Amino acid sequence: MFILIDYHINKHHQTIGKNLLFDSAFYFLNIVFSSALTLFILYEINLLLNQFALNYSPKFLTELSPALEIIFGLLMIDFLFYWSHRLKHKINLLWKFHTIHHYSGTLSFLSRNHPLDLIPMKILSLVPMAVLSSSFKSLAITYLIYNLYQFFLHSNSNISLGPLNHILVSPKYHRIHHLVDSKYANKNFASFFSFYDLFFNTQLMPKRNTAYNKMQTGVHGLKHENFRSLKLIDLPRAFLQQVMLKIPKE
Repeated sequence: MFILIDYHINKHHQTIGKNLLFDSAFYFLNIVFSSALTLFILYEINLLLNQFALNYSPKFLTELSPALEIIFGLLMIDFLFYWSHRLKHKINLLWKFHTIHHYSGTLSFLSRNHPLDLIPMKILSLVPMAVLSSSFKSLAITYLIYNLYQFFLHSNSNISLGPLNHILVSPKYHRIHHLVDSKYANKNFASFFSFYDLFFNTQLMPKRNTAYNKMQTGVHGLKHENFRSLKLIDLPRAFLQQVMLKIPKE
């Protein structure tokens, strides 16, 4: 579905195939390293707590229905993600790895990320839930929902959720955060619940008639990524350069 959204919107864009191929390489790298490692750590924590009969779950959480426990988990994960995301934009060492996520000149549902950018963020935002969660099943479902929503969120579209933008982050809402203009860089950090941006004064609601998908994404001060000038044979070299954080400046 996400492939169709990106393809339909970008079918006249000459670089869409190369861009998806490039992002697929990063996605595979993250599946192998960050996602697998994160799930393993969460499973081991949950298993360890059960093995020693340790239960740190608040009473109200153990009495919640599975659906409400998942909603609570999404609220907690996005709250922790929001603050880890803000730190990535404030601390130079973290920003070096997070730059890869913002550098892409064309957003895609695969959401390019450096593995060393994702692993700390996922552990920070998910480990508390592994400790508090009453079951690994509800934790895994919460993790799956959150990650699937990131596919939708990063699709290269101008999709808005209308009044729901005040509750949930839409692709149009999140795209503002990726625009190359530096005035947008410190806005819209949330990745699921948009009201966190409202609470912490980082919200910029999308204007109804503004086509943000026509505005350039990227990083201010870095050379614009141009897949049009790259041949397929050059993609592996460009991929390794980004993994090694070698991004040319303007």
